Parts: sequence; C-alpha cells; structure tokens
Amino acid sequence: MGDGLERASGRQRRLGANKTIRAMTVIALGASLAACAVGPDYRTPAPPPGKQYTATPLPAQTVATQGLAGDAGQAQHFVAAQDIPGQWWTLFHCAPLDALIRQALDNSPTLAAAQAALR
Repeated sequence: MGDGLERASGRQRRLGANKTIRAMTVIALGASLAACAVGPDYRTPAPPPGKQYTATPLPAQTVATQGLAGDAGQAQHFVAAQDIPGQWWTLFHCAPLDALIRQALDNSPTLAAAQAALR
C-alpha cells in the first residue's frame, strides 16, 4: 500500500517539475520576443546636450593623500578633450593586464570568421 503512495508522489513531483519547465520556457520565449520589439524603424537617440558627463565641471585635480609611501596618494589630474589611444590598457603599464588582453585578442575570431560562422 505504501508503494502505491510513493509512485503517486513521484508522478506528482514529475508533473510539478514539467509544469515548472513549461512555465520557464514560456517566460524565456516571451522575453526573447519582447527583445525584438524595437522594430526596424528604430533611431538612435540624440546625444545629451552637455559636453561633459557630470552636472558640474570637475576640479583640475583630486586631493592628495598624505602619509603614503612612494607615489601613492599624489593628486590626480583631469585632462579634458584628449583622445584615448586604441590600446588604452597600455597606459596602466601592467604586464598581467597586457597579457590577458593579448590572449583575448589572439583567441577572438576575426570579423570574416565571425561572418562565416553566421552563414
């Protein structure tokens, strides 16, 4: 008698799991379709009217922190309207960061390879 209850309980769990899977599938499908709602006539919004990202102008430099060893704690200077190089990470002079980005670029497909994969 207990064996029949265990089988019924197992069936109920499977039915509950199936309902959960179906519900999650419907939610994922709905979210995927909603992502396509922008449409073909989408226009990029105009850029913000200001020339800076902050409401008020930044100070010329930050406040220095006293009592730190070496160059640590020196004031940092803001430079406006300066072009950032394509390999901006090299400005940090950090060998592990350079190696990580080099590895990422080496293992990334070229544009032609990516386009071929989509065909």
